[in-house]
Amino acid sequence: MGNAVSDSRNFADILLREGLITEDQHSDGQKEFQSGSGERSLSRIFVEMGAITEGVKIGVLQKKLDCQVMDLRDVVPRPDAAREIPPSVCRKHHFVPVRIENNRLVVAMEDPTDARAVAAAEAATNLALKLFLAKSSEIADALRQMPDVAPKDAPAGSGAAKRVIGLISLILICFVPMAALILLLIYNPPFQRAYRELGLEPFEQVLFFVLGWSAWAIIAYWIHDVVFGESDPDD
Repeated sequence: MGNAVSDSRNFADILLREGLITEDQHSDGQKEFQSGSGERSLSRIFVEMGAITEGVKIGVLQKKLDCQVMDLRDVVPRPDAAREIPPSVCRKHHFVPVRIENNRLVVAMEDPTDARAVAAAEAATNLALKLFLAKSSEIADALRQMPDVAPKDAPAGSGAAKRVIGLISLILICFVPMAALILLLIYNPPFQRAYRELGLEPFEQVLFFVLGWSAWAIIAYWIHDVVFGESDPDD
């Protein structure tokens, strides 16, 4: 299944049309779903009611609503994917962010037609979603294996500390070499003689200093950007 999401009511209607549930079960399931807090999909409600089995649910979602199945038994969620959606949201709506693929977040859900769960996932990430169907028991196991990583929007304190450290390091990288050069010119006779032998005029000396410092500042900023990743679009 790509990005398209069918209304979960279609699932209930298909069950009824196929004779897999009775009209009373159809009505009771819909009522329980509407009165709930959104933590259980309609398909899970029918399974927990005993109206259908997990196998029937998977079969209907796969064949009738074109949901692509993912086997999670050998899948470990990637840390970069886990950071996209807070674990509390994943557990509430019973889905697992598995990996990032071509700038899309691959999410395994027990019911990709559950509009509430899809909306919660979409609200938590800026990435487009690629939805897969998975067994509820496998999702529960995958949730237990999710890497213990902080959501992207959570570590405000650590982000601020990183920026402060980065700023201090940039200042040091820019100015310490220039300060060392000035000290050598003032206190180191061999260096002073070598500098005088260049025969630079006062104007040339100032120009040499400004251009040299500017070039080093550019290099220092590049080093800072590589080390601290300030230009990373995920920050």
